[in-house]
Amino acid sequence: MKQTTKTLLTVGGLAVVALGVAFAAAWAGKDEETKATAKEQSAKVINIDLPSARDLKLVKAGRLVGEMNRKDDKTPWAIIAPVRAEADEAAVNGLVTALTTLRQKSQVDGVDLKQVGLADESKARLVLTLTGADGKAETIALGDDNPFDQTVYVHKSGEAGLRLIARSDRAPLEKELVDLRDKRVFHVEEAAGLSKLIVVPRGTTLGSPTGDLTGKVAFEVDRDGTSWKLAKPVAMLADGSAIDRMIASLKGLRAKDVSADSNEQAVLTQHGLGDPAFTVTATVNGLDGKTFERKLLVGQTLPLGMAVAMKYYAKRDDSPAIFEIDGSIFHDLGRDLFELEDKSLLTIPRESVAKVELASPGQPPLIIARTKPALPDGGVGDEVFTLTAPRTGPARKYKTAGLLSSFTQLKAVAPGEPKPADAKGLAKLGLDSARTVTLFDEGGARLAKVHLGAESADKKHVYVWVEGRPDVAQIDQSIISDVPKSADEALEPPAPAPTTPPPPPMPDKR
Repeated sequence: MKQTTKTLLTVGGLAVVALGVAFAAAWAGKDEETKATAKEQSAKVINIDLPSARDLKLVKAGRLVGEMNRKDDKTPWAIIAPVRAEADEAAVNGLVTALTTLRQKSQVDGVDLKQVGLADESKARLVLTLTGADGKAETIALGDDNPFDQTVYVHKSGEAGLRLIARSDRAPLEKELVDLRDKRVFHVEEAAGLSKLIVVPRGTTLGSPTGDLTGKVAFEVDRDGTSWKLAKPVAMLADGSAIDRMIASLKGLRAKDVSADSNEQAVLTQHGLGDPAFTVTATVNGLDGKTFERKLLVGQTLPLGMAVAMKYYAKRDDSPAIFEIDGSIFHDLGRDLFELEDKSLLTIPRESVAKVELASPGQPPLIIARTKPALPDGGVGDEVFTLTAPRTGPARKYKTAGLLSSFTQLKAVAPGEPKPADAKGLAKLGLDSARTVTLFDEGGARLAKVHLGAESADKKHVYVWVEGRPDVAQIDQSIISDVPKSADEALEPPAPAPTTPPPPPMPDKR
């Protein structure tokens, strides 16, 4: 045989051997992968995944905690026993996930079930049954702890032996019915809009301008585009931020517990809902485009003694559930008329103001002009304030800017009263010979005039009257500190004169 032929045969043989080794390694790898998959599958306690789950039943020591059901994985879970109620979707999905991802640590045989709390599985510490979309159910019963390795004995129906799971894996499975119930009290989606809100405190009637003994009033607000308007007890703009906060509190109200499921009058009375502290009615624009009405009763029970705290409850009209809630909602719903009113006294675009006139009795008015000079590059510079009468000079920039900000967006901070029609009433509020702040536009037209009156009794507020309004309001006293009374107070103080440095010391010629 030629040497070339021998070489070719040798190379071919080596190739075949290498191919065989590679095939064997691949087969071994595949076999290991198959074994690992089988091991992982056998380690799973429940062989149903979350999307396939249709029914979940939880029993503790023979007591039915709850049974949840859904038609398919696109349908929300609902509680069907021991009561019919809406479920907390996240809580039920969390329980199902904890169950379907449960892994065993090991298996044991020949254990006396009586010794591990599993002699009567119907009364075991915890029994969970999960049913899949195919109608097949898998049940596990959790027994006692194994103190030697921090595990828990588990028996799966249909199996002879027992499994052991980590003790830490039991906690996510130990739920009570309240954990699985939908705890949204008002039950309105966060993104859903309200077009009407009516709140009637106990002892008041809708439409009456007076409130109860605490000043709380019954009111109705309606959404008008992007703003809220009071319809009752008086028709006026509402404080949109106050209404929005109230609605956010209602939407965010969550139950601490479910005290009862009943529409019986005696049960309602027991929970302070027979004659509720507040009755809330809202018109809701649902996310599906449909409009519906939601009604909520909010009440409280009086403490029976020093050791028994007051409790607060709420109930919707579409559910028998009586929820125990936090009492902070009482503050959110209990409003006096001033808190509901729009507190804006003036809303003027700052850019429209070209001149401010400040007048004090017995003194010439101060006139301050506001300009924004053009820049060489075609832009617009910062605003400049100039005192033009009774003297001229640059006005204090930051103080005048603060004054302008306050009086273009002037807000009341405390309840006012109707403007007195007589001189005596005006004098009582310091409005008989008041200082005034008047704003003008670039064409000289008056935008607003505000009369500054006396301080309130607590020295925190000042009475003001905005011409054209029927009422006298109270504003924060600190706003008045920016209103100069004289030219000296209005003018920018002159820059300090430069100081001449002392001559250098003469050299010592000694």
